[in-house]
Amino acid sequence: MKPHRYYGTDFAKNRTRSQAGKQANKAGASFEERLNAKHDEYRVDGLAIVEQLHKATGGYGASMYIKGKAPIDFAGNLCSARAVYIEAKSTALLETS
Repeated sequence: MKPHRYYGTDFAKNRTRSQAGKQANKAGASFEERLNAKHDEYRVDGLAIVEQLHKATGGYGASMYIKGKAPIDFAGNLCSARAVYIEAKSTALLETS
């Protein structure tokens, strides 16, 4: 009989993956906040208008749901009329003992 995947070493692996995922999400959110702050500075200084894109949604009213991921994270224009598209990525390192 195979051991249940949440017992023994598999549980430890899943816990480590879960912790790594939470840490990566936290780092990614922090990175996007810093990007948004920088984009606000560019807007105030008249250098660029860059905005964060939202995930695709479906349904109407109270039945709306997230359909998928946005193809890119940020899009905008520089004052020189050039388009800018940004896919933001952040890497988190998980220290294990």
